[in-house]
Amino acid sequence: MEKDYDVESSEIVTEGIFSNLKLDVAEHRLLVDIKNTLISLKDPNYRDVPPVPDYNEEYFNKFFLDLGSDRSKELIKLFGKVKNEQNNKFKSEVYWLYSCIRDLYSPDIKYSGERGHAYNNIIPRPTIDQQYFKVKKKIESIL
Repeated sequence: MEKDYDVESSEIVTEGIFSNLKLDVAEHRLLVDIKNTLISLKDPNYRDVPPVPDYNEEYFNKFFLDLGSDRSKELIKLFGKVKNEQNNKFKSEVYWLYSCIRDLYSPDIKYSGERGHAYNNIIPRPTIDQQYFKVKKKIESIL
């Protein structure tokens, strides 16, 4: 049976890594579903979207914790709307979300001025605010 992520529950999740975000049960369940979707995308045989072989749970957790409660809830609700409409689109958007998270935290991605890297075009590492608005705008554009 398909889960309805628009359902509100007033019960707040008080345990676990995301307890500081003050998520209600439905929001927490969807955030865990996003994380589980990313983990499933590590499988190179998955055909709908490219695999995510370098998934780093610490980056995922840090992104939502750094965003704080209000912004995390806003993104989670947007992903819930996508999930309720189209599961394949949800997987694609989760993949894209992780690419934004990876751009923000991965030390493997080098930006201008980092550790002696000089480029013709100056491209600084994105900020959490830039990535939040980038994800939000993209999700809103498909709804």
